[in-house]
Amino acid sequence: DVVDTSDSSTIGRFINLSAPSKAELWEQSQLSYSSMDPNTATGIALDNIVQYGAIGRLPASYSIVTGLFKGDNGVSISLGSIVGANTHPNTFATTASIALTPTLASGIDVSVNTIANATDYTITYSLSSVSTNTVTFTSDGSATEAEILAGLSAEILSAHPLLVATVVLSTLEIRKADVFATSTFSISSNLTIDSVLKLGTLRAETIGVISAEANSLAVIKTPSLGWDTVTNPLAAIEGRTVETDEELRLRFRDTKFERSSNILD
Repeated sequence: DVVDTSDSSTIGRFINLSAPSKAELWEQSQLSYSSMDPNTATGIALDNIVQYGAIGRLPASYSIVTGLFKGDNGVSISLGSIVGANTHPNTFATTASIALTPTLASGIDVSVNTIANATDYTITYSLSSVSTNTVTFTSDGSATEAEILAGLSAEILSAHPLLVATVVLSTLEIRKADVFATSTFSISSNLTIDSVLKLGTLRAETIGVISAEANSLAVIKTPSLGWDTVTNPLAAIEGRTVETDEELRLRFRDTKFERSSNILD
């Protein structure tokens, strides 16, 4: 009534000689059959089918974030420089070298190098490729460094809404109200641009879904001379892992619906 098919029995050993190869043949036959249907196809077979919908499997990608870098005027931050955060272990690296120059910058720090009476102190910044605006303060008969910086700051705050100005010790910090709306700055010879604030792109060092909240990337992991600070005004645009078969099937299905049309409602 009970047939012994265990591995130690004669029948069991006979089965083990022939069954595995037959099972593999059946499995391959099933895969070939399933590969013709997007609901059951997997891997490369599914990749081939969705090409009829003019789409392909989404590859894995890196998270990207915009960084705001500050440092001495003229300093260059190297490609691959790494920054991180105190609140999470994720690290990001620059995708290109960043030249901290007043060209297309988000802000500058200005100091006075020559104090003179009855003299114009001028800061010029671009509004577009063909338009510029000028900030001018004329010192009085008893000029001081504090007076000149305060005068420039007051002029900016009263007549230049695209800029924000703050006097910190012996420096006038000038920032674009919108740091993403960059300008090219220039100054008169009696002033000096000490530091520059500039945008650059950072990419996560690990591929996939790597997050970074706004203003969390503030730690310079690879310091370089003249590079002072970094931050990220916006959260990172997260990357992804390779699109799974199920995700690809759903997107293929949605693509067909988007492209369908009819002549009647």
